[in-house]
Amino acid sequence: MVKISVIMPVFNVEGYIEEALDSLLNQTMIDDIEVIMVDDGSTDSSRFIIDEYSDKYENFHAYHKANEGPGIARNYGLEFAKGEYVHFMDSDDYMPPQAYENLYDFNHDNDFIVGNILKFGEFNIWENILFKKAFKDFEGSVKSFRLEEYPNLLWDTITCNKLFKREFLDRFNIRFINENTYYEDLLFSFEAYINAESIGFSQKIFYFWRLRKNKSSITQKQDDVKNFTDRIKVLKIYHSLMVERGLDDRLSDIIYEKWLMHDLKTSLKKLNNYSGKYYDELIEGVCEMLDIIPDYLRDNLNCYLKILYRMVENHDINALLKFAHLEDEFLMNPQMELDIGEDYLKMVSFDCDTDDRQFNAVVSDVYNDGENLFMEFTENLSLTPKDYPHEILVSMIHQNDEFPLTLHNNKITIPLNLIKDFDHSKIKVTYKSSEFFYEVLLKNYKRHSIRYANYDIDLGIGINNVLYLDVKKKTYNEIVIEDIALEDEIFRFHCKSLKETKSMVLTNFVTYYQVTFPVDYDALSSRFTFTIPYDEFTRFIIKKYELNSPESFNSISVKREFKFIHNNTVVKFKNKRNKIYISNKSVHDSSGDVETLIRNNEKLINENNRLKSKNKELNKRIEEFKSRKAVRLIDDFKDKLR
Repeated sequence: MVKISVIMPVFNVEGYIEEALDSLLNQTMIDDIEVIMVDDGSTDSSRFIIDEYSDKYENFHAYHKANEGPGIARNYGLEFAKGEYVHFMDSDDYMPPQAYENLYDFNHDNDFIVGNILKFGEFNIWENILFKKAFKDFEGSVKSFRLEEYPNLLWDTITCNKLFKREFLDRFNIRFINENTYYEDLLFSFEAYINAESIGFSQKIFYFWRLRKNKSSITQKQDDVKNFTDRIKVLKIYHSLMVERGLDDRLSDIIYEKWLMHDLKTSLKKLNNYSGKYYDELIEGVCEMLDIIPDYLRDNLNCYLKILYRMVENHDINALLKFAHLEDEFLMNPQMELDIGEDYLKMVSFDCDTDDRQFNAVVSDVYNDGENLFMEFTENLSLTPKDYPHEILVSMIHQNDEFPLTLHNNKITIPLNLIKDFDHSKIKVTYKSSEFFYEVLLKNYKRHSIRYANYDIDLGIGINNVLYLDVKKKTYNEIVIEDIALEDEIFRFHCKSLKETKSMVLTNFVTYYQVTFPVDYDALSSRFTFTIPYDEFTRFIIKKYELNSPESFNSISVKREFKFIHNNTVVKFKNKRNKIYISNKSVHDSSGDVETLIRNNEKLINENNRLKSKNKELNKRIEEFKSRKAVRLIDDFKDKLR
């Protein structure tokens, strides 16, 4: 029996899809899963990649269809699904190994289960603001509840972090909208929410949602005017469903708040990117949505949103073009100079809900004087005057201990004697005033490595860009990796060192997960070897690692850059920040595989022949149509002559 059907629409994702499919192969319950891959008219090698997986794995099934959009592709995949549960996975995302096992075993009485979700890029993992709001009322996992008990869950409108019972979807005929439109998730999720008698929420991370570097995914194509018009179209359909269902005011207000604080705002911020010929249509569409939303909800918005929607109601395109895209700058400095007219400037206010205020502190510079580490940072509390009277306190957190630090003009002084025996410390910044009290962990957006006295200090970046401070004492040893070989899924390292080395440590960039590997050291030659299984480099979604020795920190280097192509990934070893930097990046390149090229070429030939045949048939129909039309014209002409 198939327990879970994974339905994956596929469209031009050749650079990502193998990583997504491999994350399914690595599932702990892979034998109970079927993967339905629906090629939605791809024009790159994605269509061939899914055929390869289908040929190789009996529970992977590839289907091909004309391009009609991801929602229709998901509906198409549902026709073939045999699983007790259904999961809709995007073809550029990633599943942790125990994702399905955790949710499948959660509670079988639920109509669907919501799993926790994180976004990820090439170098970091972070929480998305939508899910912070959606999950803020959960103190942990909840086995079973109704929507009314956790209404903020309506902020979570995507389907990829949910496991749906197939019988539930069929009973209420819940399907994606039968149109090629963006934001089809909103309607599907809403229908699931309002029809479910029992929902579950798991705090464990179920899904990793990728932020593509080239912004080519649908949710990132904000510069496409269809993104704007489709959003308005879907929200209108959403509203009609709310009215049809007679949704109560409490749930409706949360939906409207999301529209005001996210959906409509996000589209308006991109107004500069669209052609002027669309402005009137776009603004009119937003006005229609504002007419639906109760006025009292607008009264509770922060001043940026109040000004934004007043401009919309005034159809003030010029003001919107100057103001809409400045949200972050304006919230951090509402006193900034703006050329938008006095009527709007009068609306600037510092009164707002505390949930709208965001406190942030970020490292801006790092240096030392031989005894102390100095760390400068910038701190901002949004929607608060720059000169608002307040106090900033800073402390260092190591394990369960907290140590106050000296602060002067936003410069932290950290004595070496305090931190020399610590590793993986964090810095807490506290904002205190007569009305506000906020605590945040100091963030870092650029890795630093500082060497002074007998210590090396690394300023790393963890999940949500949190700063991590690691201090290592130098031991005057030098390690050189002379050669690296990959055989039978195992990397073998050949090294030399000035002193005896007992172990090597592999550390993940973001999670800081560490694995220690023993060393086979030969004292006569001062050389040693050690091995690392290839699987260690695929354990996490961020496949960036550093290699070093815990006993020998003075100098480590690789003799040259090593590069391996393995399992359609490129693994590189190179020198960086006195560590060996390792990256494992997916790349689909069949150029060296003659058999694959031949197989793909045959598929292209067959596809070309099919299109030629179809073209001939269409031309024949056109000629027949022309012929019939010509006969009708002659007959009409004869009738007139009579």
